[in-house]
Amino acid sequence: MSVRSLGWWCAGALVAAAATLSLRAEGPSADGSLARLRSGNARAVHAAAGHESTPARATQPSAVVLSCAESLMPAEHIFGAAPGELFVVRTLGEVVDHAALASIEYALERLHVPLVVVLGHEMCGAVRMSGEALDRKSTRLNSSH
Repeated sequence: MSVRSLGWWCAGALVAAAATLSLRAEGPSADGSLARLRSGNARAVHAAAGHESTPARATQPSAVVLSCAESLMPAEHIFGAAPGELFVVRTLGEVVDHAALASIEYALERLHVPLVVVLGHEMCGAVRMSGEALDRKSTRLNSSH
């Protein structure tokens, strides 16, 4: 499989949008994050340059893994799978919306993947926040009576 440089014009637009929104008060800046992505991509392109390029084989994953986007442990690492062996769909708290469902259906119907695994983790912030929101709503409803 050949490695190609990412489309930085698209990434630049996303960086500009993220910087404008100022979604995070702490942590890495959008510019710092983009610099890390560029550096990693340059290393990948350099490493691939010394190897013979082979055509990519058709993807035939053995399982769909629905996992939490918040989790720091990639499903491929947990199951010892190589890239392409799993069809991974990540959402907050393993919540399945239309886009996630369409991805799962694609894997089952088009790629004929035989298994779906839902992979959760302990202390999920997305689940905790949802529970807190429901508690606040319940408290407001109960106090209005």
